[in-house]
Amino acid sequence: MKVTDLDVKKTLAIFVVVFGMASIVFVKIEDMALGALIGFISAVLGYFFGSSSGSIEKDKTIKEMNAQHIVGGNTPPKKDEK
Repeated sequence: MKVTDLDVKKTLAIFVVVFGMASIVFVKIEDMALGALIGFISAVLGYFFGSSSGSIEKDKTIKEMNAQHIVGGNTPPKKDEK
């Protein structure tokens, strides 16, 4: 029996509906709100102190390195050249 893409989608849809409904029925609204709040706070902290600040530092470093090579008037030698 060959499994098609449609079979996989149907199975996933049933899984989402059944377990999604079960989580709504058995989980208190307060617990869901607390989880959403914790997720929001962690996303905000991750944005300001995580990969975004690292990306800004990386961009500054790249600009500084490019400025040094442009002012010097030459490009850095390749690994094969000395």
